[in-house]
Amino acid sequence: MKIQWKELKPIIAAVKLSDKQYMTVVDEEGAIIMANARMVKELKLEKPRQAKYNFFSLLHPVHIESFRNAFRYSVMNNSPYSMEIHLKNGQYHPMQWQVSFLPGKTPAKTFLCIGQKKPADDV
Repeated sequence: MKIQWKELKPIIAAVKLSDKQYMTVVDEEGAIIMANARMVKELKLEKPRQAKYNFFSLLHPVHIESFRNAFRYSVMNNSPYSMEIHLKNGQYHPMQWQVSFLPGKTPAKTFLCIGQKKPADDV
């Protein structure tokens, strides 16, 4: 699938990320299309545009279907879906994620996913 950067750039630029947040764009099958520097570094995703990484492989197995449901919700309601899931970085960490459908002219559905680790006192 070929995503046009010019379609994504204004959407991503409008998102105000803190330096503690992960940002990734994935397709409906979970393939990582792009990710911000923090996510690439902390999850050791070398060259995410060239390598084939799947976001679902980073999730705790019990959360994969929940994340797929977030995709469906975001498309059907045309609104972001927020959820807590556990993401793997050596071990599983609880994180808050927001999933937003990116409407566009791409052949597959794409989603903007923004996540942040939960503070230790929330765990």
